[in-house]
Amino acid sequence: MDKRRWNLISEKMREALLKALQDTGKKIFDKSQSNISDDEYLKSTGSIDLKEDGWKIEYSDPLALDKEFGTPKQQIRGSQTYEVASYTRQGYVRSNGAIVPPHTVKGYSVTLEDKKIISFIDRGKKEFRTISEIKEKQGKFFLSSAINEELKNELPDDIKKRIEEIKL
Repeated sequence: MDKRRWNLISEKMREALLKALQDTGKKIFDKSQSNISDDEYLKSTGSIDLKEDGWKIEYSDPLALDKEFGTPKQQIRGSQTYEVASYTRQGYVRSNGAIVPPHTVKGYSVTLEDKKIISFIDRGKKEFRTISEIKEKQGKFFLSSAINEELKNELPDDIKKRIEEIKL
């Protein structure tokens, strides 16, 4: 076989393999999207970029990695300080019958050790909730499982299909 013919065959094979790889990339992306059933925001941040050497799948949701692989249980460490602004307290009657008129409570600081504030609630008074640990979250493996499945099942078929399309 002459060199020119060999170069032509090599180039056609390279193109066929690249197209097969891109076909499989599209299938991986579609499968990863179908694996995300309960998170429309995560699904909407997904994209695939077909490149000269294959493809790149990206999920731009800042929590995408945590959702893919999960997170371990974490203990909250350190202190958190927050400021409580001055406020007017309503009058009330103490249990011993003493009447306390409405008055202004001066602002103050509260420091929490090994806890994290997760919400403020205002029901006539200021309340907050804290947590001392972040629970473990299991990963969904929406992309990893798509890659494993599609590379194993679809790539060989896509390569075969693209090679059969070569006209020499």
